[in-house]
Amino acid sequence: MIDTDLVLGELKKIIGLPLRYAGRACDVIWFGFGNLIKKEDKRCCGFREVAEYALHVQCAFRLTNSERIIVGSADKYIPSSEIEDYNDFDWDVQGANRCDEQLKKMFSKISTEILVKSITADSFGGIKIFFSEDILLEIIPDNSTEDEAWRFLSNGMNTEHLVISGIGIDWE
Repeated sequence: MIDTDLVLGELKKIIGLPLRYAGRACDVIWFGFGNLIKKEDKRCCGFREVAEYALHVQCAFRLTNSERIIVGSADKYIPSSEIEDYNDFDWDVQGANRCDEQLKKMFSKISTEILVKSITADSFGGIKIFFSEDILLEIIPDNSTEDEAWRFLSNGMNTEHLVISGIGIDWE
C-alpha cells in the first residue's frame, strides 16, 4: 500500500501551475509543469529550457476531456495518420506514433493555459490530475513489480525524485 498523503504532499506543488508541455522518449511520456527554467544539458554541452516540475510516466495513462480519450498509453504503438504502410512503422521514432501526434494536436488546439486544479491519489500509486479546460490525466501503475511506474521531480533543484512502482514508493 502506498502512502497517499506522501504522494499528494509532493504533487501539491503543481496545483495552480500550468501544464507547459508533454512529450515522449522511448516508452516514457513526460509532462512539464510551472515556469520554464534553463537547465544544464550535459549531453549536448549547453542549456535547455524545461518546466520547473516534471512527471515521467512509464505505465498506463490516459488524457481525457468530457467527450473522449485525447491520448492513451497504447497510442505509442499505433502509427500516426501520416504513416500508410505498417511495414514503415517504428513506434520509437519521434513523431511516428499516434501518441506523439495527439499530444502535439492537443497543445496546438488549446488557446489558454491548462492549469492544474486538483489531484487525487489511490493506495496503489494511481493518480488523477484534474486540469482546467475539462482535461483529466489518469496514471495507473499496471504491474506488481519494483519496475518504475512513474516519477515526479523538480528540475533545477538538487532534490530526490518521488518514484512509484507496483510495490511502493522510493526516493532516488
